[in-house]
Amino acid sequence: MTKLKGPKWKASPKVRKHLKTYKQLYSKWKALGKPENHQSKQDLKIEKKKLRSQQRQEYATDRRRKPYEQIMDNPSTELFFKLINRYKSKSKTKTSGMEIDVNSYRGITVTPVLSKLHEFCILGKLFINSGTDLQFGFTAGLWLLFASLIISECKCETSNALSLYLATVDVQSAFDVVQHTILLDKLLDRGTHPDIWLLIKDFYSGLTSKVKWQGEFSESFNIQKGVRQGGILSTHLYKIFVEDLLKELEENSLGFTLGKIYCGAPTCADDVALLSSNPEELQVMLNILQRYAKQHQF
Repeated sequence: MTKLKGPKWKASPKVRKHLKTYKQLYSKWKALGKPENHQSKQDLKIEKKKLRSQQRQEYATDRRRKPYEQIMDNPSTELFFKLINRYKSKSKTKTSGMEIDVNSYRGITVTPVLSKLHEFCILGKLFINSGTDLQFGFTAGLWLLFASLIISECKCETSNALSLYLATVDVQSAFDVVQHTILLDKLLDRGTHPDIWLLIKDFYSGLTSKVKWQGEFSESFNIQKGVRQGGILSTHLYKIFVEDLLKELEENSLGFTLGKIYCGAPTCADDVALLSSNPEELQVMLNILQRYAKQHQF
């Protein structure tokens, strides 16, 4: 290993290789009279960047390794906690979207433990039996694998003379688009006990929220849609909200069937797969879904 001038570390074989190439290119450029607009000048700049990049990488690696070597050579409590604090993660607000895009942010529901306990008590008295056999999301005794099994069986049933057409639909920010007034109407239509209905109505009445930005809070504004993230009842309420769509497709016999078994719309919470052997029929199903979305404002 040969020592380089400057930082107190030894050159690795990679650095020596870049250094040797850089010297050769420099000699070539010098022999040409050091022209500024010649290709040799560009090659020299590129090689210089590679050399510096490799040096920085190895210098950073040495810095990360140095505390470990110090602890091994001279163990001490001070060095140990210094190492812990150095790599201690710092909390940061992360977003996968643009900071100026409002869709990059979602509200946080702060629910007290007592409120969750209250919802759990209501759950046993709420009539939540599904009116369709094709909802596999958040349903006791059912798994998402069952929905994929239905699609596989429909595919196996098709032949050269019969095609299978599939359209997958996902509701964007599903839990955030549930309109409270529409949800309460559906609960009444299902024959929910008046006392339970009033409790749920009270849960979603008078809700307000604020936006915190750079340590400052906005004024309060009313919340008229969306079920609480992490709420005990939230998944069940969302399934009730979209159940009529699946029932409408099944009652009108729109979609694929295996014998007398309807398999046209296997669903996992807010993910719907529309199956049909006819492209025109599939388009009708998509039209119904679009109309349902407009009527329910999501």
